Amino acid sequence: MVKKFMNTLGYLEISSYTWIGSIGAEHFYGKLRIEKPEERIELRHKMSAKMAKYMNKKDGTRSFCKYKPGELTHRFDTEEEVTLFGLHYFKTRFPKGILIKGDHCVASAMYPIIYVPKELEKWAAKANKLIKEWNDIDGYDGIKSNRAEEIDKEWYEMIKPYRY
Repeated sequence: MVKKFMNTLGYLEISSYTWIGSIGAEHFYGKLRIEKPEERIELRHKMSAKMAKYMNKKDGTRSFCKYKPGELTHRFDTEEEVTLFGLHYFKTRFPKGILIKGDHCVASAMYPIIYVPKELEKWAAKANKLIKEWNDIDGYDGIKSNRAEEIDKEWYEMIKPYRY
């Protein structure tokens, strides 16, 4: 029997070499990290004909057409594309879960919530208020680092039912 995980916490991690100034880098990559069941999902989508043609030209593989339309790729053209794809995947698989855009290693109030089910809208409003306050005081770097610690403590209590 497959166990259904109703209350789970997921993190959408987006990366790109474009952010660190790598010459020629132009794609974004996404991973979903799910806390229960613990799993890591590398996001992939079907390559369009336009993307396959472009990648073959860019990589110098036109003559033997290495890339073909419909093949799965982990490359996305924009950060928004990764976000929308990850959000759709998460909502389909974990409709009662919470999805946060950010690094799973730092389950802090600094990261935005991008999905909660309808019944958690009040919870999300409170969480977003904490996130906004965290960002307004510059987290642990600001002069109000004690308040930042209080926010994080409250945040951890809020997400506790959705973790492991």
